[in-house]
Amino acid sequence: MIFKKSYGPIRNSLPLYEKISPKNISFLFSETGLMNTEISPLLEVQKFQRNRHSFSRRIFENNSIFLISGQKN
Repeated sequence: MIFKKSYGPIRNSLPLYEKISPKNISFLFSETGLMNTEISPLLEVQKFQRNRHSFSRRIFENNSIFLISGQKN
């Protein structure tokens, strides 16, 4: 139940949650019982993605790729 409730709002933005802000993902993790969430931008992955996209796509699209972790209560 928790998975469906949390996954539903973000499923269209998968993989890698590129279209959702780290702050919103952190909130979703907190709602499922994780605490001390930490957001780590995956800079090398972002760089790789940018190099693969066209110039216009690099300018107009959000390339925010990150890893989020937390501790279970």
